[in-house]
Amino acid sequence: MKNASREVSRFYVEVMDDSKMNSQTAVLTITDNDLLIEGEQTLSILRTQIRKVQRFLNAGRIQADAGSGKPQGKESDLALTVAGTSGVDRLLFIRVLKNEGIQAESLFEQLCQ
Repeated sequence: MKNASREVSRFYVEVMDDSKMNSQTAVLTITDNDLLIEGEQTLSILRTQIRKVQRFLNAGRIQADAGSGKPQGKESDLALTVAGTSGVDRLLFIRVLKNEGIQAESLFEQLCQ
């Protein structure tokens, strides 16, 4: 019997894949075991496939705190490195448009858990 995944959070995002270099608006659903990105295309990523999560600041969108360098207010854009099935890692750029989750944590905080 397969373990059922519990939905943790849902975000409306803009995603750009490094291999295609085109962006799409999508719904990103985080569960205990995986991420599901549903837009023009559907992408399912197991949490074990996530190699690295990095924040990056888009200067036109977010102001950084002068002391800590952390973003203030809005969520920072993310770069997500994912292990590919062919052995080549994929890089996804994610911009959060809206947090529809039941948790107040940012997407970055949830992906780092």
